Amino acid sequence: MTASADKTPAPPEPKKSRNAADWAALGVVGLLFIGLVCFSLAPRFHGFTSKEPPGYYGLLTEAFRIGQLHLPLEIDPKLLSLENPYDGPQGATRPHDMSFYKGKLYLYYGPAPVILLYLPWRLLTGNFLAESVGSMVLLGVGFMAASFWLTRLKRAHLPHLSSWWLALALFALLTSTPILEAIINDTFYGVPIHGAFACIMLALLALDSALRTSSSRAQVLWLSLSSFAWGMAVGSRPIYVVSLLALGGAALWLMWQARKAGRRGLLKILTAAVLPASVIGVTLAAYNYYRFDSPIDFGIRFSMATADLREARLVGPEFIAKNIRLYLFRPGEYLRYAPFFYSADQAVGMLLYLPILWIAALLPLTWSLHRLRTQRWVLGTSVAAGSGVANLALLCLFFGGEARYLLDFTPPIMIGALAAMMALAESATRPSRGKAYRWSGIIACLLVGFGAFHGIAVGLQGLPDSLAKNRVLRVLNGPVAWWEGKQDAPLHGPLLLEVRFPEGTKDVTEPLLVTGRLGGNGDLVTVTYLGENQVEFGYFHRGSGGPSSLPVKIDPTHVYRLEIHAGGLQPPPEHPVFADWPEAEVARLRRQLLIKLDDEVVLRGKATSYPSTPDTVQIGANDLALDVAVSRFSGEILSREQLGVSRAAADPWTQGDGPVELEVILPSRPTVTGVPLISTGRPGHGDLVLAEVLEGSRVRFGHDSWGAGLVWTEAVAFDPAQTQKIHIELGSLYDPSKLEDNQSAPNRWLVALNGETVFSRPRPFHPSLPGEIEFGYNTVQSSAAMPGFIGTLIGVKRVAPVPDALDEGEAWGAIRLSVKFPPDRSGRAEPLVVTGSPGRADVIYVQYGNQQVRFGHDHWSVGASIGEWIPFDFTIPHRIEIDSASLHPPGSTNPENPAVPRATVVRLDGVEVLRSSFVAYEASDADLAIGANTIGASSCAQDFGGEFFLRERVPELPPLKP
Repeated sequence: MTASADKTPAPPEPKKSRNAADWAALGVVGLLFIGLVCFSLAPRFHGFTSKEPPGYYGLLTEAFRIGQLHLPLEIDPKLLSLENPYDGPQGATRPHDMSFYKGKLYLYYGPAPVILLYLPWRLLTGNFLAESVGSMVLLGVGFMAASFWLTRLKRAHLPHLSSWWLALALFALLTSTPILEAIINDTFYGVPIHGAFACIMLALLALDSALRTSSSRAQVLWLSLSSFAWGMAVGSRPIYVVSLLALGGAALWLMWQARKAGRRGLLKILTAAVLPASVIGVTLAAYNYYRFDSPIDFGIRFSMATADLREARLVGPEFIAKNIRLYLFRPGEYLRYAPFFYSADQAVGMLLYLPILWIAALLPLTWSLHRLRTQRWVLGTSVAAGSGVANLALLCLFFGGEARYLLDFTPPIMIGALAAMMALAESATRPSRGKAYRWSGIIACLLVGFGAFHGIAVGLQGLPDSLAKNRVLRVLNGPVAWWEGKQDAPLHGPLLLEVRFPEGTKDVTEPLLVTGRLGGNGDLVTVTYLGENQVEFGYFHRGSGGPSSLPVKIDPTHVYRLEIHAGGLQPPPEHPVFADWPEAEVARLRRQLLIKLDDEVVLRGKATSYPSTPDTVQIGANDLALDVAVSRFSGEILSREQLGVSRAAADPWTQGDGPVELEVILPSRPTVTGVPLISTGRPGHGDLVLAEVLEGSRVRFGHDSWGAGLVWTEAVAFDPAQTQKIHIELGSLYDPSKLEDNQSAPNRWLVALNGETVFSRPRPFHPSLPGEIEFGYNTVQSSAAMPGFIGTLIGVKRVAPVPDALDEGEAWGAIRLSVKFPPDRSGRAEPLVVTGSPGRADVIYVQYGNQQVRFGHDHWSVGASIGEWIPFDFTIPHRIEIDSASLHPPGSTNPENPAVPRATVVRLDGVEVLRSSFVAYEASDADLAIGANTIGASSCAQDFGGEFFLRERVPELPPLKP
């Protein structure tokens, strides 16, 4: 490459129609990208903005806004008291994948997206930008910058190439790279990756502008912007630091070109290339130092993972071979159902399924073409591809790899490959090379089509379920379903086996059925021999386990009819056989787990299953998980038959109304996370009651309500060898249609274990229909629990509620409570008694300070009356007495002085701590809530965080002692 090469005479101007076609191709692909984002987000979209931090990056935004580096989160006191808080949950509430250091929580993910997008939005609007929306904005900026880069490169260097080649390149960029996988990633994990992608593409655009100008001033400006954007890419994803060498190489070339400008001109170029990125680097180092006492420690070692990472080996050359296979050569699997390619939510080898990347190796050939021997083409394309290779090299040194990391290196290499593809196509456009031009077009279309097929398949696989997605997949599955219908016997549905169990086998688990087996995942139905002709049936979902049956007596000489219902035996939800089924019924059928032995139910439960096809089903054999069961069933399987697809039988557990009692055998070992007991409602508008087994044969129970958060009971001891009876009360267990007019379901959440009340307090809930109640399965997709119950769910029955003194006494009167207040809630206000309805209500609340409390009365739309701060002991229960006009019948008067309205008063342990200046609104006895802000008052939180030991009515408060 020489300076004189840059003076090559410019080719004739292309036709205006081709100019318009180039921009039209860019516009169409941009609209297609926006459409795909909307299609992906629509099923799980909860709004563009929110008043509260919507996620991890919302919390980091608020931390920066208030001038701190740690996240503004309340920390579970149990976490602070643990000897080693990094060694699993241990009964403490701890946000997954946050860093915990010296008693504070941090994000180890790059902060640059907050600086670039989330914080400016917060400061300008006063609201938080939804995490998923911000993530898609950053992804869109990166994609459109890459598309514009290709368009501008084509127009500048390949003006006579047909616009169809540009359209093909842009289509490949959208569908054949991990862009589609990134579109479906609306979690906080995608935010820093998408932010870095946006920044690196903007950096390449700015560098291209610096290379195309002859003005030294403009060159310095564009180089500064490129350095800044590249530095912010590092601020989003530190692995981009090595790719800065590519920017340095371009800067050195520009300095060589400007060597005649003198030392001052060279210094300007060097400063422009180095200073912005260096300032960002120094700021990042300071950010790390003030958080983790080290300028190069981003805090991943202190993350709340499933194991202690502080001494683990996280970076090293020993990971290179594994990661090269993962990112470049890991195979996926083809299957009979749409989308016909399965990646198991892991990275697939880019060189296998995106073969157009191989064209990047031909990029140096384009530098030999006379018209392309310019600094802009040579440096621009090599820096783009080189930055991707640099990112890949650093990624290969890390211990873990994910599919979402493909965006870090694939698009930069891809745009280098696409540039080479267009350049080689342009070189074949001469009349004497017509055949070469046609073949180059055919080969390019085949390569792009092959990559697009896999990119679209991975994107469809990861999309959340929606009506539109199901319709698309059912159309694609039509031919396969037609072929299956022509077979002599059903290929789907429950499995009926005639089996004879072996005699004398003991302490062995054998396979009866294996489904799935795609991507190393699958599900097993097993039989475990306990000795003395007793067996136990079990279901194992790889990665989380599953339920098991009680011991069953067998006769080794008898031939049994064994009937197995499991999700892996059913067609996928997008199969045409389900075209007329309600979505909820399809989901219910696929999670049904039922095992019958001679028509007697031996195991009933709910379980999740991995994708499966008839080709992947194994009967009596196991090549999937030899750590779960041996390779073969040692008994006899005399016949096998599939019964076809039919509606799931009505679950007797869901019948009835009100509180329930679950009879279970809890897991004997500690669970990594919660196990679901009861789900009510639906994702985004539901509740989950769960249990978590801890060390020392202890269990705690939790209630996770969408929008209201998760609360836990104290841990209690249990005998893992015995059956446990768990009594649960929750408002969403009541059928709204059976409530009388103006009557609401009780807002109490109560848990009793074997007759002993573990926890009782008001909790908000989402009303649910009877068909939205499920036992032993996490239908609301709470992140606090695994999908299905592991252990043994023996039975469920409806029971009467535990009597409450508040309900047994008079309908009117003052409220007396025995309460233990929650510790460590300084600055928070929580409800005690709420009466009335929105717009005409009264709220008695408690506000916490540093080892002190005060009480307040919020008289809706008028004002609040607040008492004095009182020193307080949070370790013991206290008696609270509350009286007001709203707690007595309308028209009642003050018994001491009928001429004076009844005052609103609060007493703490017999001492008056609040006498409000406001007279409460009259209210009906049905408009009373204890410990729950059911009306959305702004003066306090949604629910009370302590425990109630007594709730009762008293006609009148006794006179105060003089």
